[in-house]
Order: sequence, then structure tokens, then C-alpha cells
Amino acid sequence: SLIERKKSAVEDKSNYKSKLDYQLLLNYIDFMDDKIENQMAEIKKAEDELAIKKDELTKSTADRKVIEKLKEKAKDEFNLEVGQKEQKLNDGFALFSYVRK
Repeated sequence: SLIERKKSAVEDKSNYKSKLDYQLLLNYIDFMDDKIENQMAEIKKAEDELAIKKDELTKSTADRKVIEKLKEKAKDEFNLEVGQKEQKLNDGFALFSYVRK
């Protein structure tokens, strides 16, 4: 990892041809550390947004289920009402037919 490389670089300066090479490596490691921190912050932000969207999806799904149940209930009530009206109409026709005889 970068931290291990940085520790290794600090401990063993003799592996580098010049002080400039050594300093460039340290600068690169610091740069990469900053990039990693930025990426970790982006990941955290994305995870937070994902959690919010999951909550919204859960709420929307629950709302949709409630609406579907209400629609089904309204449809059942309508069908019952239509059935009752048809039955009354048929009863009226039967009574009318009986009276005519």
C-alpha cells in the first residue's frame, strides 16, 4: 500500500539516486494519499445518496401497494353495486313477467 511504501521510502533513503528522486516519490505518495481520501469521500457521498434513494424506493413501493389495494377495493365495490343493480333489474323483469301472466 502507499502508506507502507512511504514508510519504506523514509526508512531507506539510500535506494534513491538523488534527493530529488526521493522528494518526488514522497510528493507522489502524498498526491496519491489525497486522491484516495477524495475517492473515499466520493464513495461515502454515493453511499449516502444510495441510502436515501433506497428509502425513497421503499416508500414509493409501499405507497404503490396501498394505491393498488384501494383500486382493487373500489373495483370490487363497483362490481358488487353493478351486480346488485342487475339483480334488482332481473327481479323487476321476473315480477313484471309474473304479473303479465
